[in-house]
Amino acid sequence: MPTVTETTLARRIAKGDRQAENELFQRYDEQIRFMVQTRLRWKIPSADIDDLIAEIRAAALLSLRKGGYDPEKSGELWKKIG
Repeated sequence: MPTVTETTLARRIAKGDRQAENELFQRYDEQIRFMVQTRLRWKIPSADIDDLIAEIRAAALLSLRKGGYDPEKSGELWKKIG
């Protein structure tokens, strides 16, 4: 089964596709968590990391739902999210 591209997921999210949102975060949750943990490990309590990740997801989805991802300008989607 072919892998759905980031651009396709972003377009589907902009059209209101909740399944695409789930696919996106299933794909990138580990990378986002790793990035947050390594960058902020000593700056915020570890109990707050999950809350911060939820806020990052919410902000990313808000932007994506508005069509705020242009692969020509933005580069890799997961880096934009994280």
